[in-house]
Amino acid sequence: MRRGESHTLSSGKISDIYVDVRKVALDGRGARLIGEALCHLTLEASTGPLPQAVAGVELGGIPLATAVSLIADGRGWSLPVVAIRKTPKGYGTNRRLEIAETVPKRASVVLVDDVLTTGGTLLKIGVPALEEAGFTIAKILTVVDRQENEAREKIIEAGYSFNTIFTLAELL
Repeated sequence: MRRGESHTLSSGKISDIYVDVRKVALDGRGARLIGEALCHLTLEASTGPLPQAVAGVELGGIPLATAVSLIADGRGWSLPVVAIRKTPKGYGTNRRLEIAETVPKRASVVLVDDVLTTGGTLLKIGVPALEEAGFTIAKILTVVDRQENEAREKIIEAGYSFNTIFTLAELL
């Protein structure tokens, strides 16, 4: 986390607090710790049927989804990854989603992301891409909720279950 300098967030908002989860998630130990926490929120804290896959939007969500998948596999649960591009790649198969072959059609999916600020990445990119492909969103998880812009409320009002590892207030 960086404080004191002005940073432009993905929402376009200027903030003097920048939370860069990638600095931790792209390290092996950090990925394992985040993966364990998200895996707990995904599987062990589930009250309904277990999800069948975990998805993340590029760039921050994909290593998180992979970390959750690896931790789940180590615990005997199959939770393959769905990687979501912000835009189709424009060549080759022109896919927006990269889906592990073991993901069932119409699977129940947990969508993970690094930081929640406005919910835009999740609600405007992740959710529509998954639902258009026939998946059901089991829950949405983030590493940090900045507790701004009523993002958590927007996700819940849209009909999705939401949880986070940390709030920004807890990190400060």
